[in-house]
Amino acid sequence: AAAAAAAAAAAGRTPARPPIPHRQVSDVTTSTSSNVTIPMDEQTIVSAVSRVTMSSTTSRASTATMSSATSQSSSTTFSSTMSSTSFMSARSMLSQSSDPEVARVGNLIEKSVRYLYNCVRLQQSPIENILKVLTRLEKWTDEADRLREELASAGGIPALMGLFVRYGDNADIMVKTCNIITYMARNMACLGAITAQDAIRAVLTTMRRHLVHARLQARACNSLNNLAMKEENRINIAAQGGIVQILRAMASHGQDGEVQANGCNALWNLAICSENRRKISKAGGVKIILRAMSTHMQDSALFGEGCGALWNLADH
Repeated sequence: AAAAAAAAAAAGRTPARPPIPHRQVSDVTTSTSSNVTIPMDEQTIVSAVSRVTMSSTTSRASTATMSSATSQSSSTTFSSTMSSTSFMSARSMLSQSSDPEVARVGNLIEKSVRYLYNCVRLQQSPIENILKVLTRLEKWTDEADRLREELASAGGIPALMGLFVRYGDNADIMVKTCNIITYMARNMACLGAITAQDAIRAVLTTMRRHLVHARLQARACNSLNNLAMKEENRINIAAQGGIVQILRAMASHGQDGEVQANGCNALWNLAICSENRRKISKAGGVKIILRAMSTHMQDSALFGEGCGALWNLADH
């Protein structure tokens, strides 16, 4: 790359700039700094997880569990993955620890997943109770990478996908589910499992169903941004209409800074792919990004996201 740049400079040409990937993002309204206040239950969980010693045996077992779940899910649909047999066999590695506090964390994760599974299967639980469980999972998956792996090994990913199907009309549940997908996708093993469960289609369907809900559009854009950290996902998101949906969300909520910033985030990553750059430009993406930047000129973070997206699009 350095030699090519030098040759281009010697010839009087501007060297080509490779597209740059955007970072993975978290919920913009949730701080993960060391001084964030966490309820005692979550404090106990985080401290217990920090005491876990990841032996090579445990690591291999966890990886094998997730790989098996991913392999099984890749050939199934939302409904077929929600079998009681698969959920009864899925276990959190932490629940088998000899440390009682660590085991308690694993048991809580397993109970949360079983509860969501029953909600999807029976649809008889009060919405407020589902939201409480999802709020707990939001905190855990945002704070600790190990808990993302544990939620996946306990069968959490198909349970979350089931929520998209059974509770897709409830915007509040969809906001929290998208947040958890965003956090889970920070882990590359979880990202593969989420992708295999057709998360891209689920997120885009939710965006189409709740176009007027600005907060949901913003969080869904966050999910797409993290899903787009995987190269093939960038192509799949575009193929399923994701670029148009992101731009539609930005056009529909021009005054909402979170929608604009998260939309630029997602476009930044999607524009790494040359074909996506063409699609974004053809759909009027440059104009929408520039409008977002001019509307929110005091938002330095949004301005940075917009510049990143334009940087990648400039190669088209």
